[in-house]
This record gives sequence, structure tokens and C-alpha cells, in this order.
Amino acid sequence: MCIRDSITIIDACDIKTKIGSVIVSSSINVAETRLSTHTIPIKQLVELIQNEGKEFVFIGIQVSNVEFMGKISDEVMNAKKKILSWFTKENQ
Repeated sequence: MCIRDSITIIDACDIKTKIGSVIVSSSINVAETRLSTHTIPIKQLVELIQNEGKEFVFIGIQVSNVEFMGKISDEVMNAKKKILSWFTKENQ
């Protein structure tokens, strides 16, 4: 898969799992999720991406709270570091 042929979205989500858990999916059932990109419904965003012929990958981190400007838990920060390491040159 060429990086120009895919779009990856990394966001907080509430998937009712352990805080800091990570989900990676290219087949997320967007019709039944409560995910949001804050101003564009995730379902609409995925449809736009797929209509452009791009592969869609969602990486979500289970958060402890979804308050705007709320404190980010240590578990979420650790998950963020783990995900970022997937995209660094050392791992490619």
C-alpha cells in the first residue's frame, strides 16, 4: 500500500474497552459507531475518502473522558507513543 493511496485517521473513541486500548480497522462499521471528527460525521468522511479511491484506516484510542480540554490519562499518552512509533523511520 502506497502512503498516497491511503488515509489514516487517529482519534479518541469510546469503544467500551480498557482505557488506552487501541483499535486499528479498515472495516469499521461507521453506521453504528459514535465516533466524530467534531464537525463532520465519521460516516460522511469515510464515504468521501472511499469515493476518492483511497484506502481508509481508523486508529482509535479508548479514552477515559471526552471533555473538551480534559486531562489526558497516562494510559492514553502511552497508547499515543505506541501508535507514533508505528510511523517512525526506525520501524520501517
